[in-house]
Amino acid sequence: MIRALLATPDAALTANARAILEEVGDIEVTAVASHASAVTATLGDDDRDLDVVVLHEDLGPLPVLDLARDLNHRFPEVGVVILARDPALDLLRSAMSAGVRSVVRLPLTLAELQLAIVEANEWAQTVQGRLAAAGTQDKESRLRGRVIAVAGSKGGVGTTMVATQLALHFQRENDQQRVSLLDLDLQTGDVRAYLDLTHRRSVTDLVEVATELNTGHLDDAMFAHETGLRVLLPPNEGENAEDLDATTTARVLGGIRSRYDVVVVDVGSVLTDASATALELADEVVVVCTPDVVSLRGANRLTSLWERLQVRDGGVRGLLNRSDKAREIQPSLAARVVSVPMLDTVLPDDVAGIEHATNTGVPDRVAGRLRDAVADLARELSQAGDQPAAEESEPSTEDELTRRVASADAGSISAEFVGLVLPISLVLLVVWQAILAGFTTVIANGAAAEAARVRTVDGSANVQQVAEDYLFGYWRNNVSANVSGREVRVEVPIPMFVPGPSSPWRVRTSAGVVAEPSALGPDTEPQNTSPSGGALA
Repeated sequence: MIRALLATPDAALTANARAILEEVGDIEVTAVASHASAVTATLGDDDRDLDVVVLHEDLGPLPVLDLARDLNHRFPEVGVVILARDPALDLLRSAMSAGVRSVVRLPLTLAELQLAIVEANEWAQTVQGRLAAAGTQDKESRLRGRVIAVAGSKGGVGTTMVATQLALHFQRENDQQRVSLLDLDLQTGDVRAYLDLTHRRSVTDLVEVATELNTGHLDDAMFAHETGLRVLLPPNEGENAEDLDATTTARVLGGIRSRYDVVVVDVGSVLTDASATALELADEVVVVCTPDVVSLRGANRLTSLWERLQVRDGGVRGLLNRSDKAREIQPSLAARVVSVPMLDTVLPDDVAGIEHATNTGVPDRVAGRLRDAVADLARELSQAGDQPAAEESEPSTEDELTRRVASADAGSISAEFVGLVLPISLVLLVVWQAILAGFTTVIANGAAAEAARVRTVDGSANVQQVAEDYLFGYWRNNVSANVSGREVRVEVPIPMFVPGPSSPWRVRTSAGVVAEPSALGPDTEPQNTSPSGGALA
């Protein structure tokens, strides 16, 4: 059974083609698509197993030949067939260059469509057999032509810096792959300043040749940076940005995508026809924001705008830039505020690492934490959507090592915590015991003073009873009071941690009893009834 994907912009034509193919017993239409992005997404789905892709010439928004070239690079094991009204010689030549296996004339006929699909399937089976014999599906080839769009939640969040450093990292990581950087922030783009470029060409130079775009046109318009990166700049005069409409942008981006392995696009923070087209065609969209409320709300506002205008729905992730531990908003809080998923990678607030490189226009001078974070970002984006299902794959040695290291770290933290619990608990117990000792001293002094006062008024008063009446709870049950000469002495044990068990320590205090002057004589001075102070024994 030949499994086919049918991609046409016309629902009636789709229904007609499916009806025709139903008459053939060995061809099954397992998926349909109405635009170029859906074709790429369907082929990239691991659950789909397709042999042939049938593309209508008006599929859009990407030119069909550019789409075919892109599919040939990324999915070489799938045969491509094009449906065209007038398959002239120029179209056939261009289709052959793009890797198309057959061109079918419209309106459709059963014999011609069946023959084209069968021939494309034979090619697909041959390629699949070669790949299977080699023991690989050429995983890296699926990353060719991958478009990453970088947008800003608002101006000044570091969108251009992220796009530039990301493109440079992809180029440094593998000098064999072709990487390009497009600045589609057409009026306020700063890639030119970040790289200190004086190239006179720009993206608007491709407007007139967009319908017949070739490698020579792109080479003339793009600047070849010393790192190997190819850069397509916005016009010097911002008013010329109006020349670049959605159709032209789709053709230019499609031509670049089919010729480069990785394409990074800086779309800025303002939605235009050009940036909307880039967002629609991109495989991955990164929204850069900073850890402040205005920027985070801007990210939500921007992604909501894309959804309302049906520019982008899905495949969008946030990136937190200029993060620091001293900031009030941390990555965990930002992830709860922003409506789209946040990337695990966080770019640090490393002014020293970027300032000199920005001021001199030499981006390779970026070093330190920021450069490492950009490498982590590139690695995370490269792994996006490429992780196998858990039940279908075994953990790699690196994953197992990471898991063990994480487990060891967790155990180390637990051991350190347990080690700190004992000394902290002892300190708290000592402090609490000191509080109990102080409180016992205060109420013992009060009981002695009260017993001495009552004894002064009534010489036969029971000082033990007076002290018990003054105290409460544990202290009432354990107080001892007696009269010694002209003093009332009170002794109270200090509780051990809680009022209940007694400690070996005691609080002993006394207060003097005042005798009446008539009884003591005129020359005798009365004694003070204030307590003489507690003694801790």
